Amino acid sequence: MPPHIYVGTPRELAPILDQHPDRKFRLIEIVEGEDDQASEPSAPALDEKAQSALSLLKSWMAEGKDADEKAKRETDREVEEFKQNMNANRLATGERLVYP
Repeated sequence: MPPHIYVGTPRELAPILDQHPDRKFRLIEIVEGEDDQASEPSAPALDEKAQSALSLLKSWMAEGKDADEKAKRETDREVEEFKQNMNANRLATGERLVYP
């Protein structure tokens, strides 16, 4: 389970700390100024290649949502066939399966 991250002034964090009087806490960073505390770090800008990849993934997701049940079943069958083919050689040579 990932750790909880709380942001605030000592006064704002006191009720949270009071709920766990026997636990230890690790202070990670002291942020100077109110503006720095209020803003979350922004994600880095994506380059053209990454934007193109995201556009392609979004188009595939849209295709999947619009597909009829027959097309979805056919796609699922193709994926299962792909997994079996990927595992066949590894099974024959005693290697770890890619798709157990």
